[in-house]
Amino acid sequence: MTTPTLAHALLGLAVLVLVPAASRLHPSATRGAPRLLVAAAAPAAVSLLLPRGLPATLLALPWLVLAVVLAAATLPTLGRDRLHALPTSVAAGYLAVGAGWLVADRAGVAPLGFGDPFTVLTAVHFHVAGAVTTSIAAAWWRRRPSRPRLVALGLVMAGPPVVGAGFVAADSLLVLGAAMLTVGLWTWAGTVLMRGSGAGRWLRLAALAVLVPMLLALQWALGATLGWPALSIPMMERTHGVVNALLFALPAVLGLAPARAPDGDASRLRAGVGS
Repeated sequence: MTTPTLAHALLGLAVLVLVPAASRLHPSATRGAPRLLVAAAAPAAVSLLLPRGLPATLLALPWLVLAVVLAAATLPTLGRDRLHALPTSVAAGYLAVGAGWLVADRAGVAPLGFGDPFTVLTAVHFHVAGAVTTSIAAAWWRRRPSRPRLVALGLVMAGPPVVGAGFVAADSLLVLGAAMLTVGLWTWAGTVLMRGSGAGRWLRLAALAVLVPMLLALQWALGATLGWPALSIPMMERTHGVVNALLFALPAVLGLAPARAPDGDASRLRAGVGS
């Protein structure tokens, strides 16, 4: 066993709790996914406690295989109802990308030349900012479709790969992607706080909690691009990363879970989030 970093702890939270819970927010076509994700999550989480190498890689591989299978399984639904099916496919695609970076981190390889800490941070990014956040925005839009909710969903869906491209192609894309995610999540928060009929305390907590961390993400992107003073990577993990995972993503999936549960099943669904 090895002592995981904070980034690995956040990734473990995403794998064990956030992603399986968020998968319940999608339509019935993917309703079987949560149990499969929970089964694959346990070995993936254990892999994060081990030193990088073959054992850790093998334990993480089922998570990647399942993520790819789930992403492929969502593709046929795009031909039936593209507007409603697209967020599910995008979230599943982000999960597959994040799982690939998780396996790369456990194998100790550096895709595209990015090593520590960017391999694990990219895995966290596509799990939380990608798969989980897309699921949250999509569930909120499906509950009561409106233009502001659709704008928020579109920006949230489009932002993660633009951020990723910023590290590879051009610094300006890093700023653009951070701005898209920030505006998208602030718009989402505004619809919860100002027009959120039916939004309970969990959703309102998530809406309030997401405001400052996204501002930190934007200032970090500007600092990295323009050379301005910005928070260090470890400080971003302790602030932006922790608050987004624990005070935005977790309360949001808790607040939205009853909307997807069958009658009488909300309590079991909430219990599943904590399992």
